[in-house]
Amino acid sequence: MYLYPVIEGSPNISDKSSLQKLNVIASFYPCYEFTKKIGGEKIQLSTAIPFGVEPHEWEPSPQKISELNKADIIIYSSKGFESWVKQFTQAKLIDVSTGLQLIETNLPDEYSSNDKRKTCSSYLV
Repeated sequence: MYLYPVIEGSPNISDKSSLQKLNVIASFYPCYEFTKKIGGEKIQLSTAIPFGVEPHEWEPSPQKISELNKADIIIYSSKGFESWVKQFTQAKLIDVSTGLQLIETNLPDEYSSNDKRKTCSSYLV
């Protein structure tokens, strides 16, 4: 995974007394869960999208934009949603969907009826 080399390659990783935790924001719960397992105690982790909120419909508030601008790393998925993340160029952006090949399905897609962009809900990975 992309996060492991970033954390392990951090300066002063062997000197734990001088190590400051990376401020990592995962866009939504699935990204949060595996980032927590990879980063463990070496990161300060939070989510952009609150647990239980539909990620397809979420847009960052001014307060959340301020928090995102302070992140060292933002973990997100660009396949079909989270287009808002590209505005945070101060942080290291890690797109967990890089390299994934999506397979189109015949499943109904409730998010694309009024929206011409493709969303993950109409694909299987």
